[in-house]
Amino acid sequence: MVATGSERGQVSLWDIATGALRVILPAVFSANVDRLEFSADGHTLAASGADTRIALWDTTTGTLDHVLIGHRDVVADFAFGAKLNTLVSVARDGEFIVWDLVTGARQSSVSDIGHIAGLTSSGGGALLAGSSVEAAAANSSAAAAGARAFAAQAAPNADSATPSSTAKAQRSDIVIKARKKPRPHDWKGVTALTVSQDGSVIGSTSADGKVRVWDPGNIQLRATYSSGSSVSATGIAFAVGGRQLVSVARDSDVRFWDIAAGTAGTVARGHEHPIRTVAASADGALIASGGEETRVMLWTAATGKLTRIFASATDFVNTIAFSPNGSVLAAAGSDGRIQLWELSTGKLLHTLLGHFGEINAIAFSPDGSLIASVGDDARVLLWDVSRGEQVAALQGHQASLRTVTFSRDGSSLASAGEDMRILIWNVATRQLTQTLTGATAFINGVAFSTNGNQLFSAGEDNLITKWNVANGKKLVSGTAN
Repeated sequence: MVATGSERGQVSLWDIATGALRVILPAVFSANVDRLEFSADGHTLAASGADTRIALWDTTTGTLDHVLIGHRDVVADFAFGAKLNTLVSVARDGEFIVWDLVTGARQSSVSDIGHIAGLTSSGGGALLAGSSVEAAAANSSAAAAGARAFAAQAAPNADSATPSSTAKAQRSDIVIKARKKPRPHDWKGVTALTVSQDGSVIGSTSADGKVRVWDPGNIQLRATYSSGSSVSATGIAFAVGGRQLVSVARDSDVRFWDIAAGTAGTVARGHEHPIRTVAASADGALIASGGEETRVMLWTAATGKLTRIFASATDFVNTIAFSPNGSVLAAAGSDGRIQLWELSTGKLLHTLLGHFGEINAIAFSPDGSLIASVGDDARVLLWDVSRGEQVAALQGHQASLRTVTFSRDGSSLASAGEDMRILIWNVATRQLTQTLTGATAFINGVAFSTNGNQLFSAGEDNLITKWNVANGKKLVSGTAN
């Protein structure tokens, strides 16, 4: 038999002698199937697509056996192992995993190998190529292209048919190279956006290093603050009852700004690497920050003093959020997982797994029962906070997502990113209710007005835009120059 994979994620089995369709296998992927391979006995078919998963089907029954989940980056290649019932896979970030095909569990892994030769199959199963030569390593796009070359795969001894051009696609001695992918976080234009609790002020940060304060009515600039540094400012939040803004940047400092006086306040130092995100508790008393390290730092807003370090993240931290009642702190990032800690004790409550790639933004619902998360897989996931379980996956975007927010009453959710559209969702029904179009660049931040009738967005075009949620029209824009 022959297996084929389509751009729509469909995997089919065909009779090689007659050309007839045998079966369309249970769906796993929603987009391109990049890689297909049969086991040595032809009884198992493995496939991967443009995400972190590998699917395994029983070709005899046509049923789905396992979906292998464990990679943090897109699967670049895989091969069945020499040992019975094993499969070896490599992701674009250079992590190798050995899988048990009986249980679908990870047996072992090797990660953080800088530049590596990938997988080779030579009849005896998968081997890790012995050399580690940077000049020989292909980049991730080349690895993906190499994988797509085998999107039509013939089963071993396929019905005793004579070899055909399709059968020649079967791997015998193919090497796919992979190299560890850098994780840049170099958003342009207006990098972050926040609205004060009373809705009277908008705060933003920009790639020019400046912090700006805006009038939400007409999107007119009220004030501009500068630390004197030209490095990108990456995150912003209101603190101390809305009387201060706190900003973070790639210079590793947490800076406080007095809004009324228009002056710089405390500078909190403790991070050793660029900071990507900052959040404030609902009462503005606590600040949390994280970035290009595995620690989340908790600060007292009034004094700028460090009070606790949460150190169980496994990769860069892209986004942080406090629960509305201040009892839980959530963080997520490059490792594709969301971690929830009890704020008073530092105890890890839940680790939420479900995204295929980096997570770029999270938000708590106003009642604290849900977390919304978005990332590079273009999906909006909803999680039950108390149970630590995924409850919904909202799909409608066509590219990586950078921002998500709930309305103040919790009835609506807005998401946006690199497809330059803002989608508005009904939280109760999980249905798409509005699409805001007309943005001219990637969207880095969104926030609802206090009554939920308007939405503010910020993006790489240096614009702060106010939208009418009901009709999806732009109302007014201001330029952060």
